[in-house]
Amino acid sequence: IGLWELCLYKYRHYKDDLQIPYTGCFWFWTNEMYRFRDWIIPPWFKWVQAFATLAFIFTIATISSLAVAVFSAFRWQWRYQLIWCIMSFVIVACELVALCIYGVYSQDRLWMPRPEFNYLSYSYWIEAGALVLALTACLLFGAEIQFLREPFETYIDEKHYHDQFPYSPSNGSHLQLTQSRNRFSQYEV
Repeated sequence: IGLWELCLYKYRHYKDDLQIPYTGCFWFWTNEMYRFRDWIIPPWFKWVQAFATLAFIFTIATISSLAVAVFSAFRWQWRYQLIWCIMSFVIVACELVALCIYGVYSQDRLWMPRPEFNYLSYSYWIEAGALVLALTACLLFGAEIQFLREPFETYIDEKHYHDQFPYSPSNGSHLQLTQSRNRFSQYEV
């Protein structure tokens, strides 16, 4: 079983009045699956489909925007890095929800017949690997944000320091010491 397709071999569903043996791969929304679609797609599986699809859409959007950023100056701006970090976090959240729901409910004996053959296969573990990679990308984007914001934060700290102490040597205060408003310079005396 996949997210959108089911492969069967000589399967007869007990609720099917015609008792037709199904062999082959079928999309969930075909007419052949109409008779037992509600059994094969319980509500929790629809949530898994929704969260996995959202994660896929956000992954495509993130990769597309990163491809655009490679050829522009956007990648050096921390605000765009923050957007990519948030998108990566949304990917992680959607994949985590989909993996947890499917991992718990896929072992239900009422859902799939022959539970001895019901196990989590390679596609589930590939999705778990994608979750780890998305989490790594999110953390790396967060570290990149800190790296890109560091010059701005030191600039802001220096600006606050100069606003607090306006007579620092860098702003010409040595001239103000000799030419303040109540003192005459030595040339005027």
